[in-house]
Amino acid sequence: MIRTILVDDSDVFLESVEYFMSTFPYIKVVDKAASAKDAIEKIEKYKPDLVLVDIDMPVMNGIEVTRHIKKKPDSPFVIIVSYHNGDEYETLAKDAGADGFVTKADFALNAMQIIESMLLLKEKVKQ
Repeated sequence: MIRTILVDDSDVFLESVEYFMSTFPYIKVVDKAASAKDAIEKIEKYKPDLVLVDIDMPVMNGIEVTRHIKKKPDSPFVIIVSYHNGDEYETLAKDAGADGFVTKADFALNAMQIIESMLLLKEKVKQ
């Protein structure tokens, strides 16, 4: 089971992604956060395996949140999600320590490929 936290300031996107993720039996959305501060608190509380975080949020953006998350030992996998498309955004995500980057337009296809790759890696580490 991949315990997941969703982070986005759009309630519509949070609800849509939560519904989409619920169709996969190996993913459990343990909580959602609408701000970076809320996300950091929930990550400390739930210790998820995966965090999906929007790049554009007020106060602290997804890049800053990712840097904060990745400073900790045993940090979760982080996938940055964005309406923006382009190499510069992928580079920002990678430089912040994100394990993946997907556009919201391609979320359903690309996020699941990254998550399935993460599952395979997790299984190899266990062996």
